[in-house]
Amino acid sequence: MMLTDAPAASPAVCQLIAGAEPIADLAGLPPAMTRALDARQIQLSPAGGSFNASDIGPGPWRRFASAARLSDRYVMIYEHGGRGYHLDVLTYDGSPRAPRPDAVVHDVSMGKPPCEVLNLALTIALPSRAPDKIEW
Repeated sequence: MMLTDAPAASPAVCQLIAGAEPIADLAGLPPAMTRALDARQIQLSPAGGSFNASDIGPGPWRRFASAARLSDRYVMIYEHGGRGYHLDVLTYDGSPRAPRPDAVVHDVSMGKPPCEVLNLALTIALPSRAPDKIEW
């Protein structure tokens, strides 16, 4: 089993764009986001916690990396282990004008650190279907 104890970027460490507020853990997310994780049976290790970054052995294979909100837009980044380690982005638009009331998971190719992905996801509109492969 290959568990990693490498610390994940935490919201307190991320330099967020102006107006964005960090969210420290899952408890700070809107219920629609936690329901989306539950519906997909996604179990997250806490930020900095152990998780299995490989595809060998038991999980958890996902770890909370960072989250923030900008106005009514919420974004959470988590590391996704297993075959093809990458980051996943969970977005939610809580505004009354939101075209889609549920949270959406986007598959993001690696190459950018979690904090950079977080800021990008706060400022651009990601497609409203899931899952999406986003390559920045």
